[in-house]
Amino acid sequence: MEKKARLAGIEFAVDRTERGYQLRIETTPEHQTQREQVFALFDQFRAEARRAGVTSPELMAHWMRDQVRRWSPTRK
Repeated sequence: MEKKARLAGIEFAVDRTERGYQLRIETTPEHQTQREQVFALFDQFRAEARRAGVTSPELMAHWMRDQVRRWSPTRK
């Protein structure tokens, strides 16, 4: 018996063997390719930011500030 499910590009499979159950977790080839493309774009972005004089901590601070604003209630 094999049960499969796919969630966010990750494939989960449960196999029943004579010794019990086996859980397999694998990324799909499409998901892996997309991840590689995204990280390549991020590396390119970071290199361009460094050329412009923006440091990695500044990039992280900007991203964190944006995330805090997004998830915090708005205050006026």
